[in-house]
Amino acid sequence: MILMNINEQLQKAKEASYEAMGYTTKQKNDVLEEIKKSMLSNKEKILSANKKDLENGKKKGLNNALLDRLELNDSRIKGMTTALGEVIRFEDPIGKILEERTLYNGLRLKKISVPIGVIGVLYEARPNVTLDTAALCIKSGNVVLLKGDETAFYSNEAIIEAIKQGIKAAKLNEFLVQGIDARKKDDVL
Repeated sequence: MILMNINEQLQKAKEASYEAMGYTTKQKNDVLEEIKKSMLSNKEKILSANKKDLENGKKKGLNNALLDRLELNDSRIKGMTTALGEVIRFEDPIGKILEERTLYNGLRLKKISVPIGVIGVLYEARPNVTLDTAALCIKSGNVVLLKGDETAFYSNEAIIEAIKQGIKAAKLNEFLVQGIDARKKDDVL
């Protein structure tokens, strides 16, 4: 559940980003593993929330293609957690020397990959994007504010709650991943 206003969320995200930049590969992989466990243990809650979104979508007259993108089921949640396992196996993108050269005066320059800090993501009726985006941001040492489409409000809220449970289990900053209430049109990034 989202209780803060956007300015408070941004401040918490900024503060969390300083911590997230220093996470080790092990810390990032451990939190992703905890999130994976939490997604599986909260599967029924997520499916129940998704059912509400599907019912609301049908009442609003969403077309079949959009309803299909919105729908979660056992197979899709398994696919989401499998994809999360793949992110865990990715090489840590932080601290890599991307370019190195010596200038004419002997000064050595290195371009090294670092986290961006705070990332804001707006997306439509694809609840799986909630987990995918959170996982990629965590792996890259970033904090993320997620604002999904109102169509997937309950699904996104349940997924973010599962993500936060995983973060808590890993004992990392709870503001690493935050959701922005899609029903509030005045809260924009």
